[in-house]
Amino acid sequence: MTEFLKGLMTVYKSTAGVALRNVTGPNLFLEHAIQSAPSPWVVVSIASGNIAWVMGNPPSMYTQDLTVTFKICSNENVTQCFTALPLLTALYDSNLMTLSGYTHILMQRTREFPTRDYDSEGYIIFVDYHAIVGH
Repeated sequence: MTEFLKGLMTVYKSTAGVALRNVTGPNLFLEHAIQSAPSPWVVVSIASGNIAWVMGNPPSMYTQDLTVTFKICSNENVTQCFTALPLLTALYDSNLMTLSGYTHILMQRTREFPTRDYDSEGYIIFVDYHAIVGH
């Protein structure tokens, strides 16, 4: 999973990610953003992960079936989130990243939905992906 998270960050910081970084800033946060992050910002987390062992040789082969959640957040307005949304999906939809020691098999967007964070008075768009990584 570490290599997968490194791959997400590498894509974000690549030249392909320039348009998204121009809108969201230089940081892709893992799990939680810092409080001083300017709007909008992106947080990524692994919502779930399962390992399926592959029978045969070598016996250490397996796949990781992951649900990856991106949260596009803004404390200012929902328009900032909707501006970043197509840039994020263009960057990660069907993007089979190069991972050291692993094979990235699938990166498929499964859902997206906007919501209001009533605790912070901010806005969030959740974007979920189904990813499969082989080892």
